[in-house]
Amino acid sequence: MQLNNINRVLPFLLIIILTLSSVSHAEILIPERGDWSPQREIIGLRLGPQGSWDDSLPGAITPCTLVKLSGTYYLYYIGSDGKRDHDKGPAHRKLGLATSSNGIDFTKYDGNPILSWSPSNNVEEGLFGAKAVLIDGRIYLYINTVSTKNATTDQVWADVHLVTSSDGKHFSEPTLVLDHSNSNVIGYGDELGPTGIMYKDGKWSLYYFAKGLRVTDWQLCLATGDSPTSFTSTRQLLEEKRFFGTGGDIHQLSDDKILMFFQKRNNWKRIEAYTAPADFPDQLSKTRTWNDFARQGGITIFLDKSAGKWFLYNREGSKTFVRMAPIRYDK
Repeated sequence: MQLNNINRVLPFLLIIILTLSSVSHAEILIPERGDWSPQREIIGLRLGPQGSWDDSLPGAITPCTLVKLSGTYYLYYIGSDGKRDHDKGPAHRKLGLATSSNGIDFTKYDGNPILSWSPSNNVEEGLFGAKAVLIDGRIYLYINTVSTKNATTDQVWADVHLVTSSDGKHFSEPTLVLDHSNSNVIGYGDELGPTGIMYKDGKWSLYYFAKGLRVTDWQLCLATGDSPTSFTSTRQLLEEKRFFGTGGDIHQLSDDKILMFFQKRNNWKRIEAYTAPADFPDQLSKTRTWNDFARQGGITIFLDKSAGKWFLYNREGSKTFVRMAPIRYDK
């Protein structure tokens, strides 16, 4: 009798296994505009009290990036403690963390800010953006560090440093990975900033924005290497100028294809989608454009395969919003 029951169940188990296998190998489709839910504000990310480190959400790439570690969403964002006297720009930009169990309702971390940067004690200095990737339970966070020569100048430059963490809250000391003064780096001479990071088959690919001596008016570049701290090759991607903006998180649609979304400074309300072969990350091509879709502030998008959802985080002024879309597969 028990053997007969097993024989009856086996065909259904086989169907389930084959179905799950086919889904895991199917390509994830880019969401359609109509797939996204209406925006809702994330109350937990409102400004801090007057005089706090994040009583202002500044001109910066924020919300920056998100990873999911042990079932918890870690959203990194930038705040400032006020305005600079000489130009009213943001002062002392630092990196903070908010966590969530569902990707919607966030709570700021009590230990904020978790990262700061001010080697010359200048109000212009700080963190302008960050991008993260989770590999084998460790977070690799590439940060955009803005520096000056002394405490009073308003002349700045920006480099890319790496910090890592196993708990999402406490990070290692920064390691310089892209140096604005290194003439071997495409876009050297002024400001460099990370926009996406991918690790595949022992190779690291770091997308970054650059405005320098060889690259002008903010263009998209790619650094590649064999370790998270050593990028031996850099190159400029695309011919489009004024590429600087937000987004850039890398989404693995399949073993063979990646996807990136960008929101550019020449039209903050538009989101553009670019795809590339996973083995040739320099071969980006635009595949989708959503006009009048985003708010005039930073975006970050997260593909949560375990939850079957996309999350889109978008800031406008002092408020941060979230949308969701279901994951769909190309059968």
